[in-house]
Amino acid sequence: MPVPGNPRYLQDHDVTKPQQISVNPFELHGMACGLLCGSREVEAEMRVALLCDLLGLEDRTQDLARSMSAVLLDCQAQIEREDHDFEPLQPDADASLQERTVALARWCDGFLAGFGAISREREGHAAVTDAERDEILSDFAAIAQAEAVSADSEADEWHYFEVREYVRMAAISFFLDRNAGTVNTPVVSGSNDRIH
Repeated sequence: MPVPGNPRYLQDHDVTKPQQISVNPFELHGMACGLLCGSREVEAEMRVALLCDLLGLEDRTQDLARSMSAVLLDCQAQIEREDHDFEPLQPDADASLQERTVALARWCDGFLAGFGAISREREGHAAVTDAERDEILSDFAAIAQAEAVSADSEADEWHYFEVREYVRMAAISFFLDRNAGTVNTPVVSGSNDRIH
């Protein structure tokens, strides 16, 4: 199973062939997680179809469907770990803060796309957004607009860590809500405050 942080994530899932797609791996990982976190009432085949729609894929071969299914299964295995060791896909640890910031923004952008697609698909079921969920999604939208930082200071590193931890816990919270019916406000370890 590809490990979050591996820049070869898409190659490992065999979804970068010229006749298939060219997509940011961080955004794809976010899309898949958003699709998994939006609803428990959508069949796996529908999630694969929605992921293909989000990627603009029209020629959906069996090989491509298997690749997309593998991405979703991989993300599900990561996010449902009992030890909550899930991480949004990021560049290697030695990547610059600028690269990691941009990757996290792309991941959040993908998550919002996936979450929105699955939420529209289940229209007519119980609402998936209340005031707290809307606030979290609004935070994700703000993070998705983040631009590259100009310095790698210790303060910038700490801020990045706090935001990434907030995103990580928010995704886990949404996934647990899909299975249990409640969303808990993500809290960064060692802090009692929401990250904005």
